[in-house]
Amino acid sequence: GILEGSWSTAPEARGVQEAIDALAIDWVILDPGSPGTGRTIGELGIRRGTGVTVMSILRHNRVIDRPGPEEELRAGDRLVVAARRDRLGAFRRLVVGADR
Repeated sequence: GILEGSWSTAPEARGVQEAIDALAIDWVILDPGSPGTGRTIGELGIRRGTGVTVMSILRHNRVIDRPGPEEELRAGDRLVVAARRDRLGAFRRLVVGADR
């Protein structure tokens, strides 16, 4: 109990904590040779194919929050993404390129 200096976590709370621990927020920069450059989020099927959500795009001095599937990605774009850590590799290969 709490008085003895220990505590236990309900199974539901442990599940939520495990999901949070598996979540990552990351960012990538597209260059002219990236596979995603010149294609839309929808064309690439980012969320459907990788499970990654593009939260924002930083383009020049502008922020595009919650970009839709029609948003075309451009060289120099910085994409802020959220996903399970184990899905980031697939996203990077699809959008940035395997060797970047």
